Amino acid sequence: LPATDKAKPKKVSDTVYQLEIPDADKDVTGDYKVVVSDDEGQEAQSSCKLTVKVPALEFTKGLEDQTVDAGTAAILSVEVNSPPKEVKW
Repeated sequence: LPATDKAKPKKVSDTVYQLEIPDADKDVTGDYKVVVSDDEGQEAQSSCKLTVKVPALEFTKGLEDQTVDAGTAAILSVEVNSPPKEVKW
């Protein structure tokens, strides 16, 4: 697997190798497999499933009561802990 922005293969020692995913998101969820071979062409492989859990969407700052004068702008705002897929008012 070539190095990408999402996954970086790394040799830790002669017998330890890692695939580092520094900023895991839902895009890297899936099945992963590593195949190793020796000078005689013998291969061994191992696989695993990677599931990235996304935190539940929550308001970090909710709507607040406001009073405005007629004819002036009213701005209602909220903050959430991660980008929402959709916002409806």
